[in-house]
Amino acid sequence: MKAAWTIWRKRDAKTWSQAMTKAWAWAKKNTQKMVDLSKVVAVKETEKATAYRVRVACNHLELEKFGFVWIPKSMIVNGQIPEWFAFKKLDEAAEILTNGYSNHSRVDCRFYAL
Repeated sequence: MKAAWTIWRKRDAKTWSQAMTKAWAWAKKNTQKMVDLSKVVAVKETEKATAYRVRVACNHLELEKFGFVWIPKSMIVNGQIPEWFAFKKLDEAAEILTNGYSNHSRVDCRFYAL
């Protein structure tokens, strides 16, 4: 990791492990945008993951479907998940619920607050 190497060279850390820890903390704090799930009700819950309801709508196909997205509990921090992960899961849900039409048309897919 380039940031860890920079920290190591500047002698801001005594060991390589400390440099990696500092670089990882900086990256998490400064680069990840988060999506708040506090307004969304968890529908199902297991030991390792939580299911949230999503709504997929496509106006010109007159399509509206509801489904579930499973989010691993390891990704949820203070009721938030990284934005890139939310987009990935919503894209997967749109692909499944529209039977592949999401690649060819404008599809709105969001977490659905009950």
